[in-house]
Order: sequence, then structure tokens, then C-alpha cells
Amino acid sequence: MIQKFETPIVAQIEQALADEQFKKLQELAYAEATAAAEAEVASEAMAAAEAEAAAEATAAVEAAAIPDTTKPIISTPPDLVIEATGSLTSVDLGEAIAMDESGIQLIINNSPTLFPLGSSTIIWTSIDNNGNSAYATQQVDVVDTTPPTISLIPDITMESVVPYDNIVELQAPIADDIFDIVSVTNDAPEFFSLGETTVTWIAIDVGGNTASIEQKVTIFDTTFPILEIPEDIVIEPTSLDQNEINLGEATATDNGEITSITNDAPEFFSLGETTVTWTAIDSSNNFSSLTQLVSVIDTTAPEISSLEDITLEATSVDANIVNLDSPTVSDIQDFTIYVIAPDVFPVGETIVTWTAVDTSDNSASVTQTVTIVDTTKPGLSIPQDQL
Repeated sequence: MIQKFETPIVAQIEQALADEQFKKLQELAYAEATAAAEAEVASEAMAAAEAEAAAEATAAVEAAAIPDTTKPIISTPPDLVIEATGSLTSVDLGEAIAMDESGIQLIINNSPTLFPLGSSTIIWTSIDNNGNSAYATQQVDVVDTTPPTISLIPDITMESVVPYDNIVELQAPIADDIFDIVSVTNDAPEFFSLGETTVTWIAIDVGGNTASIEQKVTIFDTTFPILEIPEDIVIEPTSLDQNEINLGEATATDNGEITSITNDAPEFFSLGETTVTWTAIDSSNNFSSLTQLVSVIDTTAPEISSLEDITLEATSVDANIVNLDSPTVSDIQDFTIYVIAPDVFPVGETIVTWTAVDTSDNSASVTQTVTIVDTTKPGLSIPQDQL
């Protein structure tokens, strides 16, 4: 026999066990009720499905009795404008959509694998399950709007040969395109003048697209003019410092244009040597200079006038004084008059020489005869008569 002792702890344990047994009985009752409800729902769903299948079968029998002649409805992708990538271009057309009550059997199109340049019409065709078909079109334009590529070319700098008609050989740039290049042209003149000329090169492809570059052609002139001047001049003066001289004409040639030929000659030339500098300048400010020597030399003797001879009565045997008048002298320069004559003259003839010498040592002389004569009778003193 088992004896139970009623203590507070034993009582608490018995109460807990009773509560746990009651909870499990509740869960078991709920599970049984849920299973019954689910079985009922499944039975109702099966009955509804059987009814729907019977309705569909009836509709199918009825539909089979009526022929389907309705075309499907087809919607194509939007028209496309595609930039060409070459002579043939790959194009993603997109997807067409078709609808029909009997269902769509297939959707096809006549698209090529690759598209040429230009416009192509794509025909989309849809066929339903009863063999009805419908079609729609999609426009595909493969265009070329890309300009050709054109290589850069170096600028040209060259020495001029002539002022205006310089010939320059231009090398055409290289042009490339996914299609053919129709032309590569430029606007260069036939001949190039001094200075800078901008040449524009234009490449055109078969699509009419253009690309251009600029090339600068510079014709410069560093060549000195070739100057020819008159010969040196030696001339007799007509004046001391107011001599007018025709120097002649200088000429110059150049690969450019001669803008001036000048000299630094004075208006009038003085006695002596004068260096005249001629200068030719071209349009590029290149210049050449040469000198011309102008010599104004006085080789003309002074003009000296003749003097009349002098005849005087002697006043002495050898100490006669004669007053001599200087001759008249003219010259373009200063001059000096020299005389060769004694201080006193003897009886008889004496030649007096007059010489005029100018600053250039040119001289001229004249002679004058001085004659001392004795025509006076002697004074005679005789003794007085003798008685």
C-alpha cells in the first residue's frame, strides 16, 4: 500500500499535472475539428473544379461547332533609326507582341541577319492556333551621319621665289570612313603670294558627311635684293660747293617686291670726294646697300690776264724802281699770285713772270717785259772859258 502525504508541495505538483493533462485534451479536440473542416473545404473545391471542367468541355464542344476566322492582333516594335557601323550593320529589332482568343502559334519576321545602308521594311507575321494570320511592318533606317576621319598635315613654310606666283606642292591628307570617300579637295590658290595663306581640306563620304582641317602655307622672304648702282663719277667742278651732278639710276631685283631704291646724296656736291650710299628695300624689309664714289676734282688752271709790257726811262744804271700792277686772276677756288721780278730793275729788258696757283695746285702764268731805257742826254759840264 502506498501512502500519500498531503503536504503543500505535493498538492502543487498534483495541480500542475492536472492542468497539463487538461491542456493536451484541448489541443487534441482542436486538431480533430480542424481536420474535419479541411476535409469539408477540399470536398467543396473538388466539386467546383468538376463543375468548371464540365463547363469548359461544354464550351469547347460549342466552340468547335463555330469556325475561328478572326485574325490575331499584332503589335510591332517601334521604327528604328540606327547609325551604320559598316557596310552591313547588326540591328536589334525588339520583340513583336500578338494576341488571339485561340492562342498564338508563332510570330516571325523577314529580317535579314545584317542590314545594308538605307531603309528596310520588316514584315512581322503572327499565326494563331486556328491558322489565322496577321502582319504588320516595322521600318528600319540604317543611316550614316558620322563624318569621315581626316588626318592632320603639317603646315608649310618656304622661301619665296617670286612676289606673287609661288608654286607650292601640297600633299593631300589621308581620309577614312566606314564607307567610301567620294573626294578630298582643298581651296588652295594656284599660286601663293608672300605671307600666310590658310588652305582648307574637305573630305566627303558617300553619305555626304564632311570633315575638314586647315593647313597654313607661309611664304617668307629673307633674301636680300640684288642692287646694281651707277659707276663712280669723276667730274670737273663748276663751283666750289654748288655742283649739280647726275648720279645715274640704280636698279634692283628681288624674289619679292622692291618697295624703294634711295640714296643719301646731297643736293649739291662740294670739291672733293663724296660717298653716296644706295639702298634697296623689298616688301619684307630685306635691304641691300652699295656705295658710289663721287669725286669733284678741280684740274682747271686759274685764268690769268695778260699784262702790258712796261718801258720806263732809266733813273739809274741798275737800281730803277718799277711799280708793277698785279694781273687779274679768276678761279672757282682761292688762289695765290706769285711774281718773279727783281726789287729794282737795271737798264735793259727784264722778264717778269706772274703765276697764279689755286688750292688744288693748278697754276697759270703770264710774262711781262720791263724795259729800262736811257734816252736822256748826258748832262755836260765844261770848264769856264779861260781868259
